[in-house]
Amino acid sequence: MPKTSVQLFQETVELPLEFEEKLKQKLLLEASKELICREEQLFFQVAQGAAARPMPREEEKDKLQKDFEALLLQVWVAVHDTFNTSSPEDTLQVLQSAVASIQQLEEQDRRWQGHDEDLVPVWRPQRCLQTHNALLRTMVESRLQAAASNPNLSVENLPSALRRKVCRMGRHLKNDLLFVVREVKGRYPPEFDIVSLYAGFYRQAFSTHLTELTGTGPDVEDGCYLLFWVNDCFPNDILNHEELKGSIQTEKVGALLLQRDLQLLEEQYLKHMEEKVSHWFLKALSKEEEMWLSGRQPDVLDHYYFSPLAIDVIQAVEGVLMEASSVLSDERKTQRVRGQLVPFLYRYKNSLEEFLKGRQDNSQAVMKASLVCMEQIRDFFMKTEDSLEEDLRGSCLVAVSALRDYGYHYFTCAIQKELKVVHGFSEHCNLWPSCGGWRPLPGSRHLPAARLALRLPSSGLHTASRSRERWVLWFQSVWTPVWLAEGGTVVDRLLEALDRQLAHFTDVKPVCMETLLSELHQVVVLQYVRQMMKRRLRMKSEQQQEAAALMCDDNMKIHNYFTEGMGVVSDVFGEGVQRERAAVEKALSPQLRLSGRDTISCPYFTGKKAWFKSSMSLDTPAFEEFGENSTDAIAGDLLNQARDLTIDAYTTTADHFEDSDLGKQSIQGSTQMWLHPLLTHIAELIRLQDPESLKLELATLVRDHPDLREGHVSALLSIKTNLSAVDLRNIKGSVEEHRPPVPSANHSPMFFSKVRVKWTSKMGMKARSLMDTARFHSK
Repeated sequence: MPKTSVQLFQETVELPLEFEEKLKQKLLLEASKELICREEQLFFQVAQGAAARPMPREEEKDKLQKDFEALLLQVWVAVHDTFNTSSPEDTLQVLQSAVASIQQLEEQDRRWQGHDEDLVPVWRPQRCLQTHNALLRTMVESRLQAAASNPNLSVENLPSALRRKVCRMGRHLKNDLLFVVREVKGRYPPEFDIVSLYAGFYRQAFSTHLTELTGTGPDVEDGCYLLFWVNDCFPNDILNHEELKGSIQTEKVGALLLQRDLQLLEEQYLKHMEEKVSHWFLKALSKEEEMWLSGRQPDVLDHYYFSPLAIDVIQAVEGVLMEASSVLSDERKTQRVRGQLVPFLYRYKNSLEEFLKGRQDNSQAVMKASLVCMEQIRDFFMKTEDSLEEDLRGSCLVAVSALRDYGYHYFTCAIQKELKVVHGFSEHCNLWPSCGGWRPLPGSRHLPAARLALRLPSSGLHTASRSRERWVLWFQSVWTPVWLAEGGTVVDRLLEALDRQLAHFTDVKPVCMETLLSELHQVVVLQYVRQMMKRRLRMKSEQQQEAAALMCDDNMKIHNYFTEGMGVVSDVFGEGVQRERAAVEKALSPQLRLSGRDTISCPYFTGKKAWFKSSMSLDTPAFEEFGENSTDAIAGDLLNQARDLTIDAYTTTADHFEDSDLGKQSIQGSTQMWLHPLLTHIAELIRLQDPESLKLELATLVRDHPDLREGHVSALLSIKTNLSAVDLRNIKGSVEEHRPPVPSANHSPMFFSKVRVKWTSKMGMKARSLMDTARFHSK
């Protein structure tokens, strides 16, 4: 039965009571639906042009407006109570209802868009979403302000008030955002992006406080703490928190500080860290210098001299870089801290130079330990080279190279001084240099030149002056009639002498020894070529062929000596290595060697079984009998048999060798492989006679070595007596024609630029022209 008009009116009158009940029960969504329905009845049908619908009365409009105000008040209370933890579930249910009502009211605002303002209710548009966001901002600001001075947040471990304040706000910010993502996010529809919204408001409020604190002029430590929160804690620990990072659009959140304020703090921090690192470096170097000047030997680690300086420096830098990467906004700014290594390296080099002027007894040991430092610092730079800017990278590499070059140059120079000699020419050689060439010494016994032997002191690299004896560089014998007559024994004597010298380097770390061998390799080849160009030894065609073959032989000997490596076996038992008798007895005594007890009795422990099997399979009579008689001499057979036994014990059992000290400590040898083809090219130039072939060979040489200049070419060609002045001009012109305008990136390291040639090309051409003229007239 249909309702009468009276019944309908009674239901209409009872509606306000029903609305009040909904508000009391926090049914905000249902209440908003009811109000929107009443608004539709009162206004929207009129706005749509329903002629039969009369205009709403003022009483009805006022009542509806007040009901909307009551509803919105409850909505904003529900939003404001979001973080109320007294009854979180009830609070969040009310919040969800409030958010749904906000959505409905926003939709109603959009429905009234485009209508005549006279027909639109005065409360439209309500802009509930805008009000909601403003309320959230106010809530966040208030909560952060309260947290800044909240004594219940424990931060007693922080010494300054500024840091305690920042820490309280930061912790509160993080906890609130975690609460939002865990509890509040599900109460909002996805389009609200509520977590990002809260994160943005918290960022703004936190930024305001940090900007004020920055303006107070904080000290270095407080400024560092501010940077720590700005550049690390907020973006990493909060925005990228495991629970938050998928819910926050970090690119929309923004930075905590303006760029101007950030730069001021970072500049203050960088200056402080530069001074701090520089102070650490000076302190570590001063401690090292005290050890040098005290006369004490450096520490020994794994049988090698060692210095902790590089480790101290690298750890200091890495510690600062680790902190700076968290404090600074751009990791590239940490390069300023790394740049402090450049002045330190030059200071380190100067300290070594001053120390070595004192000629103390521990100088060599200090330098051997310093080589390890240099390699460690170089490796540190190499690992971080790609992250350095070009200018800083260049400065660092120059500083590291200068330090390393000085360290290795010290030893190469010392070794060269010891190799200056063929001792006692007046007694052992029947040739002596004179203005007219090489002539026999008066009253000499005419001993064969091949019997010349190097006599070097066994006490080390420092040699007392022997002013009464004649000493000449062994290199002076290269490219002389003596060198040609001896058939390669000059280089043999050099390598034997090097064996003696390198015996003093068994306490140098293998990686440093490999570099030293590379440096010595280049020094020997440089001296060889320098003497060749300096001598200007002129030869006929047959002599050129003989000299080229001898040069190839020398080249192969030098190359094999430096590149085949020096395993620990050769260090201990290698031919030519002379040691104190007690040390040799300790190393070779069969009772100790075969026991395999420890690394003291057996320098490279593998185990008793391996040594015993090798001793049974090899014939080592001299080795087995050694030590029975206290007067036994250390003969060559003894050294050879000891070496053979050691090699067999380690290499026949792969599992022993790979994990043994021997397998780990073997020296790989020189890396200067390009020196061998260089001498091969030069030898080929000596061998060739045809001018056109010479042009091709020189074109190849200048391509591989762009620093080859006209003076070098003249010196090389001066050996050949069969070339006319015209041939020389043509050959030199061809070299310049084929010289690449831009050196190839694959060319070998600079070599000829280190070989100075005093004889100018004009002088050479003039001399050759005079010789051609004399030859013509003689015919």
